[in-house]
Amino acid sequence: MKRFFLIISIIIFLVPIPGDCYFQQQVNYRIRVKLLPELNRLEGTESLVYHNLSPDTLSMLYFHLYLNRFREPQVNEKSPEHFGSIEIISATDDAGADLLFQVDHTIMRLKLKQPLAPQDSQKINFRFNTVLPRSVSRLGFHGDHFDVGNWYPVPAVYDWDGWHSDQHLGGEFYQEWGNYRVEISVPVEYVVAASGVLQNPGVLPDSVSIEGLKISYDEASDTTFTTYRFLARKVHDFAWTADPEFILRTEKCGEITLQFLVLPYRLEDWEKQFEVARKAVEFFQKKIGPYPYPVLTVVDGYITAGGIEYPNLVIINDMIYRPRDLSATIVHEIAHQWFYGLLANNQTRYGWMDEGFATFFENRAMEYIFGTEAEYIKSPSGFWGKYFGYWRSLRQEERLDYFYFIRKGKEEPIDRHFDWFQLNPYWPTYTKMNLVIYQLRYLLGDSLFWQGIHSYYQNWRFRHPYPRDLQNIFETVSGQNLDWFFEEWLTTTRHCDYAVKSVKGKWVQEADRRFYDVRIDLRRNQPMVMPLNLRLHLSDGSVRNYRIPLADGRNFIAQPDSGIPAWLFTRPEKQVHLRLPASIKSAEIDPEHWLPDVNPFNNDSKWLPQIHWYWLHRQYLFPRTDAYTATVFPFAFFNDVDGIQFGIRTRGNFIYPDYQHRLRLLFGLRSLRPDAEFWFEHPLYFLDPAVHVIFQSYYSAGRIGSSIWLQLRKTNGRKFVSLTTGVQFRHFQNADYQYWRVSPGNISFLEGILKFGSWQSGFQPFGWEMSGHVESAFLGSDYNYQLWSASGMVRFPFFFSQKFAAVLHAAGNYGELPWQKRTRLGGEKFYDLFQNSYLRTPGILPVQWWREGHVFAPGGGNIRALANDQSLSDTYLAGLQASLTLGNPLNLTLHYVPYVSDVLLSGFSDWAVSSPDLNTFSKLYGEGGVSVSFTRLPFLFSYFDIDQLHLDFPLWTTKNIAGDNGKFKWVIRVDFREFN
Repeated sequence: MKRFFLIISIIIFLVPIPGDCYFQQQVNYRIRVKLLPELNRLEGTESLVYHNLSPDTLSMLYFHLYLNRFREPQVNEKSPEHFGSIEIISATDDAGADLLFQVDHTIMRLKLKQPLAPQDSQKINFRFNTVLPRSVSRLGFHGDHFDVGNWYPVPAVYDWDGWHSDQHLGGEFYQEWGNYRVEISVPVEYVVAASGVLQNPGVLPDSVSIEGLKISYDEASDTTFTTYRFLARKVHDFAWTADPEFILRTEKCGEITLQFLVLPYRLEDWEKQFEVARKAVEFFQKKIGPYPYPVLTVVDGYITAGGIEYPNLVIINDMIYRPRDLSATIVHEIAHQWFYGLLANNQTRYGWMDEGFATFFENRAMEYIFGTEAEYIKSPSGFWGKYFGYWRSLRQEERLDYFYFIRKGKEEPIDRHFDWFQLNPYWPTYTKMNLVIYQLRYLLGDSLFWQGIHSYYQNWRFRHPYPRDLQNIFETVSGQNLDWFFEEWLTTTRHCDYAVKSVKGKWVQEADRRFYDVRIDLRRNQPMVMPLNLRLHLSDGSVRNYRIPLADGRNFIAQPDSGIPAWLFTRPEKQVHLRLPASIKSAEIDPEHWLPDVNPFNNDSKWLPQIHWYWLHRQYLFPRTDAYTATVFPFAFFNDVDGIQFGIRTRGNFIYPDYQHRLRLLFGLRSLRPDAEFWFEHPLYFLDPAVHVIFQSYYSAGRIGSSIWLQLRKTNGRKFVSLTTGVQFRHFQNADYQYWRVSPGNISFLEGILKFGSWQSGFQPFGWEMSGHVESAFLGSDYNYQLWSASGMVRFPFFFSQKFAAVLHAAGNYGELPWQKRTRLGGEKFYDLFQNSYLRTPGILPVQWWREGHVFAPGGGNIRALANDQSLSDTYLAGLQASLTLGNPLNLTLHYVPYVSDVLLSGFSDWAVSSPDLNTFSKLYGEGGVSVSFTRLPFLFSYFDIDQLHLDFPLWTTKNIAGDNGKFKWVIRVDFREFN
């Protein structure tokens, strides 16, 4: 009977053979494993039969021990819970003789007693112990929950390319096909789900399908074990998951049973996902091919990746709360049951073959399930989200992701070994490859494309396809040589940019026929070549569509019905001659936006680029890829001179960070004066994507000015460096707007700013930063001066999760400084207050507050008690500021209350010393006090550019500050941030 089963298994795997030289090995497993939850440990035995179906004789076998990636020194010694390993206790053959083996990190080499001849088999027995790490991207433990993958010794693949014994460095996997009989012993309270089919369903506790399943967080008094037995046929891996709190739900999709193992507190969130999963399986079976297994299990787990695929089993990150994101993750991982599960490519070397197709089919399935209509994102949430949200569509998101990716300037080819990517491998293998499949569909047309998908599935399911096999399928289906397509899209980083250069035409009379003779000049500005769609809008209202074939030099191109000859791939320019019944109003290429054209502004013959305008809705956060995206906002402000100001603000960009702009136009009802500001930023790609040009111009609050800067900003993880250089010009026009003393005339200067440091992410992040600033008068300035400043800042964790921060700074100046450029003891320079709309002129903040010193902007000596003091520092200034967060006492007793619970208390101490020269620093100023910070404010505050509000109370000052005025002091700080 066993021999009969072996013969049938081999026949199933070998027929039909999709290539004359193709072979694949087969491994049959019998594994018994016991989970020891308190030790995060597995104790197991494995008996496998390795069938050598290759034409080669093997004297060695190689095995993956994936979890050895988590052995020291890769694991931080301070985090032993992240340790993981597979320890081989013994390896024997079917006669019980010990086999010699060597372990090199994640690879084990095992020497056979006798060489394994072609068509022969070898039985090997292992005893092993596995230690699971705390939950990581694909597996691990979290409390009493276990997601168990890559947990046993598994043979490396041996195929026509030899052994694939890559060290596991955190990438993907590649394993042999086979059959699994697995027995998993767990404490009796645990529920287990796994690859394959449960053979003893009676082992499931009666309460597993009951929503009110009792949850106990105490250690179970019953320490007995129960055993789950699974059978998985024709798969290439086996994974499982265990949790005492799982609730089981099932759905039927034809003959397939969909099982959902969900944690109780997430059950309500998952209820709608059951139907999503069912429809996804339905869609994939229709578009790809049948799912040949009886069961598919979806698990709510604790992995840190979004999701992970194993044969017949997918595990989803428990922390995905947004319903649409949860749906997309589930659908993506189910798509992997076809692309990886059934079409088992080498994920380590050709990750794009499964991730790219899984991403493509995820998006197509999401459209099938939810429709092709754009999704409305309510950002912010609640009432305001109705007016300020934006629309997002999957098709648009695919293109946006690609354009964001290539704008980083660090693009790598898709076809690269997972471990050899220098940067993030997910951008090319997921994002770009998804778009490449979309281009293949555009190239071949829907009919041939879907025929190719079906043929790929039928020929290569239960096997190990290579890229050439995929290409051969589509070449056979289409009758075309596709070398050029796969070469340029997979092995290069070329981009696509076609342009309409000109459209010229005239009426021509020939005998009794009159027609409009037109010549359209097209140009390819980037090296990527593709067929091109052309659309003409005629003056009689009609529309004509044409296809310009690509002459790739490999395929015979018949004369198309349109009469437009093919565009030879070696020529960057193309002339199209047509005879039309009416004159042309406009011509456009790629009208349906199939191509990932990097510059849509040259895709038609119109003089002005297309702009998509929106009212309130912040569509620029998810911009259109076919044109510029901008939003108009109504706006109102106030100051004592202009009175109430009404007007608009606009904000927009192409694809961030390209062509960003902000514009504010207001009109004062009291002064009848306009108020205008314009800001623009764009990367200089010809230099480096990290180099931006920034331009600002304004006519506001009695000032006229403009500035231009070049800024370089580089980041590497937490580290960053920023260098900004530029020139500013400002003419002071009207003193009525100023509360502070100012010098009249023109100020023009060159400046350079250097910043570098390292910060963690999050609110008030830990880290450090150094900065320096130099400035010198420039052409057109009425004042000849130079100044400099330098500072260093550090913030680090303190006791009880609080944070301590310290800033050390120094400044100096020379020459004839205008008043507004001098360093102040009581805050920022008067000149720089202009950047904060609430501080550039009195009005919004009551004048009385200004007079009494209650308005403060950090900077200079930073002495808050001197906020109203117009006295300036001497030539040189040095200072030290320190602060310590104190939390919010209300959070000790109350549940979270919006805005109230986000109030933060902190203590501060500021010290400053100034001097006319570097030899004497005699004027010392100091203060100490507490701050109340409103770190989260209602949305309306952000609409009016207020990020946070702070109330500071200097409770103690040095005597040279207090003088005769010892009354209670307080100041308000307004953190200004442009509305986004």
